[in-house]
Amino acid sequence: DQTSDKDTRGSVAEILVRIAVGNEGAIARLIQLLDDTSDEDTRGSVADSLVRIAVGNEGAIASLIQLLDATSDENIRWSVADSLGKMIANKQQYYQVVSALKFNLTSRFFYHKECFYQITWQCAQNLTYPEFYMAWHSEKSNIWKILGKHLNRPIFS
Repeated sequence: DQTSDKDTRGSVAEILVRIAVGNEGAIARLIQLLDDTSDEDTRGSVADSLVRIAVGNEGAIASLIQLLDATSDENIRWSVADSLGKMIANKQQYYQVVSALKFNLTSRFFYHKECFYQITWQCAQNLTYPEFYMAWHSEKSNIWKILGKHLNRPIFS
């Protein structure tokens, strides 16, 4: 639990990948390890582990989105964006990823980062135009939610 040895943390992550595909407890431990460490190598290792055992897991996806915002390491950002592309399992998750990544795409620092464009393109291919628009402009307008309410059907199918 409280180990500060980088090699030990990496070994634990690798062992969990081998034995714990889909195991909620193992996924929770990896998420906790991701949250507890500031070591970029460990973060990268844990992100790689999560993509192998936590496809579609809401908590893992949320943690990777937070890591994307928290780290300044370019390699980790690339790895996390790639991992997110492999982990998304439904429209709601695509929506969440678009909402989170748009800030990275619009900042000058990440303007030319192909990994962000690739995951955004993947999201665009898996959402309808109204869904993508709503995700991209989520804090500015709730017109699509209002429209869905009046149509008596959800926007996400």
